[in-house]
Amino acid sequence: MEILKVIEKLFEGNLEILVKKNNDYASSEPENFFRNFEASAHVAGISVEQGIIVRLMDKVSRISNLLTKDAKVEDEKITDTISDLINYAAILYAYLDREHSLFENYNPDSEDDCEPSNEELDSMVIEDFCTTTFTYKKGDTCCHSSINKSTTY
Repeated sequence: MEILKVIEKLFEGNLEILVKKNNDYASSEPENFFRNFEASAHVAGISVEQGIIVRLMDKVSRISNLLTKDAKVEDEKITDTISDLINYAAILYAYLDREHSLFENYNPDSEDDCEPSNEELDSMVIEDFCTTTFTYKKGDTCCHSSINKSTTY
């Protein structure tokens, strides 16, 4: 099967799973897709973004383990975990877009140069994987935004 067909089938299946799981998790407030993530973040005392990252890391860890040994839970295959990882990444993307409009004017085909200058690069310090820097456009302006997700436990 051609690679793009495989990916298309994967994404179609993932969207179906996402809709079903959202119904199960956020059924009392279906208009608020992020209700479950917001509640979890509130209870844990972390940001919603951090909560989604934790779920992503759980899936990455599980995939890593399943690549080296057989699953004890036989009804959830590695492909299910990969689908969950993809869906959590999509959820994080959608949440960031809703909260920060980071991707509102993003156009990867734009001929405008949105690369940060050397001076901007010098001022962007990525402390660890919990800080994410985004480049995006607002109107005709290139913007660089950092979201710091560092937490002291």
